Amino acid sequence: MTTPMPERDWREEMDSWVAAATREPGWVPTVVAGKIIAQLEEQDPELLAGWLRERAHDVLRDHIAGASRSRNARARKKAKGKRFFLAAQAFTDDGDIGPISIYTAEHVVDFDNSRKRACDMTGAEHKFVADFVYREPGQRLLMLAAFHDAIADRLRPDQPMSEVITESDYTMMYRSIVGADA
Repeated sequence: MTTPMPERDWREEMDSWVAAATREPGWVPTVVAGKIIAQLEEQDPELLAGWLRERAHDVLRDHIAGASRSRNARARKKAKGKRFFLAAQAFTDDGDIGPISIYTAEHVVDFDNSRKRACDMTGAEHKFVADFVYREPGQRLLMLAAFHDAIADRLRPDQPMSEVITESDYTMMYRSIVGADA
């Protein structure tokens, strides 16, 4: 009778590989990912397969969400300028709006990440998109931009921040601009 192998913690093991590969500054996510995959295919293919199996749901969910964002971006690009004008002229009484596909662009409409086409969204769902998809992140991004502007003002263009600003000072500045709970 053989003793069963203890189940591996795929996430923890992969996190160790990632931590080791990103210790030094200047790493690029796609390059690191490629190197880790190549190393694991050679040294520990079971870890790669187990981690991928465990993460399949999250990866597929993110892929689906990314595909939706991509469709929306293409729709916005196509709807600009002359195309918008031509599409507006092409509007017919049967409701066909021709090339304006932003009307059917998908949006996240609640905190559960449910998605709906713009044409199917309620007023409350459009309000959610305005508040939580655009307005709230926009305000946070403006605060983060102000924070990095303040840091840049203290440095020469080629000077690393670590030569001038300590971690505690950086944290204090960050919280003073972005907020204590950020």
